[in-house]
Amino acid sequence: MKTFPRRIFYLLWLLALLLLTACSSKENSDNHPATGDPGNILRIDVDCDFGLFNPHKVGCSGSTLVFPFIFSFLCVQNTAGELEPDLAAAWDYDPKTFTWRIRLRDDARFHNGEPVTADDALFSIRSTIENRDKSLGNIIDTMQAINSYALEIRLKRDDPSFLKSIWDIEIIPSPARQASLNPDESPIGSGPFKFVSRTDDGRVVLSANENYYNGRPAIDRVVLYYIPDREASWIRLIKGQTDVVGNLTFKDYKIIEQYTDRFYFSQALYPYYTILLYNTRHPLFETPMVRRALTQAIDRDYIVQNILNGLAEVIAGPMGNGSIWHDPDLKPLPYDPAHALELL
Repeated sequence: MKTFPRRIFYLLWLLALLLLTACSSKENSDNHPATGDPGNILRIDVDCDFGLFNPHKVGCSGSTLVFPFIFSFLCVQNTAGELEPDLAAAWDYDPKTFTWRIRLRDDARFHNGEPVTADDALFSIRSTIENRDKSLGNIIDTMQAINSYALEIRLKRDDPSFLKSIWDIEIIPSPARQASLNPDESPIGSGPFKFVSRTDDGRVVLSANENYYNGRPAIDRVVLYYIPDREASWIRLIKGQTDVVGNLTFKDYKIIEQYTDRFYFSQALYPYYTILLYNTRHPLFETPMVRRALTQAIDRDYIVQNILNGLAEVIAGPMGNGSIWHDPDLKPLPYDPAHALELL
């Protein structure tokens, strides 16, 4: 079972964030500038330490919050979850030969001025297979560049949805284009912001990419702070010392929802759930009716509304109600203590 990549949530979050802050970031930075530098600055607190900046070697760390600012992707998802062009201008699939052909835009440039080519896209896919997702190698038969801005990927079997497996791979320069730079420490992408520095006090500084193919960002600079204490981040937010804080728990939200006139709260369901499992090898739980009775004796809706403050939902399976793999006909067992007693 393939899990929903954490970086997708951060990419979607970034797209929404840029839309929300494009008009207000100037006002925010004037009221409480982040570093004293001129221009509008977006400040973000993260609760995970920044690791390597090579996206193909990192699965989960604070650096995954930096990647969507620096790197571009073949495609991006719209609000409906459909893929739209980004670096890939167009694509087609031949079901007879299991072949995908992807044409790249020819106006994209890496932060070092080099054009983004098919060789770079192929290198990024191969690097991802080698370092992060070896399962892709079981699907792909051959890959080749047709020309400087087009690539062909032949699969081992029919897969009309294959593009959904590679669209979110961060495209980085091939080794020949990276010169002497270390991609683990000084990342180069073609995204809206360029890497400037990483400081000893836990800051990562980014600046607007003047030559971004979708137009210069409205924000001049992004500063990400590593703040491991989440409550300290909320204090910083209330004091005007930062602009964005993530991973708000229901308990924290209950405390600070009084500030809805000052802040925008973005709510989204995360792929995380709490589950009660029964040991079916134990005599007490080996009978299905007993397990059903115990499930129906738990008022999960009450837990959601009164303990989790309505910031969760009851699900009927591990994929979640919003997943494309969720069976809409599968409903959670209802809370029914009377029926539970009958079953017992």
